Amino acid sequence: MNRAEELPCTVQLPVSVLLPDGALIRNLNRDQIVVKGKNGPLPTTGLVTDKAPRRIVLVAQTGERVSAPARTITANVLSEIVSKARPEDSFALLTARGPLRQVHFGENRDVLQNVINDLAAKAPGKSPSPDLLDALQQAVAWLQPHQRGDAILVLTVGLEDDRSRTKYPKVRDALGEAGIRLFGFQLGGIVSGFIHEEWTPLPGGPGVRPSASMVANREGLDSLSRESGGFIFVEDTSSPVQAYKLTDERLKLIKGRGRQLYKAAAEFYLLTATSFAKDFSIDVSDEVRKQLPAAMVAYPRWSPACPAAGPGNPIP
Repeated sequence: MNRAEELPCTVQLPVSVLLPDGALIRNLNRDQIVVKGKNGPLPTTGLVTDKAPRRIVLVAQTGERVSAPARTITANVLSEIVSKARPEDSFALLTARGPLRQVHFGENRDVLQNVINDLAAKAPGKSPSPDLLDALQQAVAWLQPHQRGDAILVLTVGLEDDRSRTKYPKVRDALGEAGIRLFGFQLGGIVSGFIHEEWTPLPGGPGVRPSASMVANREGLDSLSRESGGFIFVEDTSSPVQAYKLTDERLKLIKGRGRQLYKAAAEFYLLTATSFAKDFSIDVSDEVRKQLPAAMVAYPRWSPACPAAGPGNPIP
């Protein structure tokens, strides 16, 4: 056995415990969050609620593929977050796939709010802004040197047709290495996999026949967020089956979910545990699970604090 797998190490991980609507479950104690290794429970040595000032980069997809409802959602969600945010938190903004707009950390919130308001309109001009994965990599760079609790909040139609020079594994690894959590909205449908057509020989004779195989999509916004320790909401505004209608009631609900994303970025449990290099998971205790069966736990899926942990050895 590799020595890095034998020796325990201490990790500190941001942990969010939440309900399906994003509402945070607060005031848990150390015994109510459980770390499990492949051989059973692992000891936790500390659990505190971290509410320190945050830095959050807002990444918004613009451009031709973003429908009018999606633009309205983007502007309203970001406006809701910024208007309700704590004064000690700092925001930056970067657009992707459309006309370039940037607001850097330290700029006045009124400037940020004006740019957000403009996102509701279909901006004229070409698309000089980076594609989405390139924009996320740039957001990571804006958060250097890293501070605990740094986060990215993205609103996009999806990653599936991305043409960035930066590839998915590089962004995933950059988020993990810096400890940056990613939250957001996917405003298009979730792609669970891709179907490939294949041709196989006919049994017992010449000729071929068509067949189809499906490859799971492991490089979507949902998996990128999950691995970083965040979570997303899906609001499919581009379904080819049924025209999307954004009502006032629906927009109110979506804005509420935007507030929950911000709250999860601003406040989390900081869990200190003795663990091994890989193969551990985090869950709520049986006691909490009985009271809140729908409770979900979001945490980074690998920790650079352990020598053998990393993108190739993720925490399951």
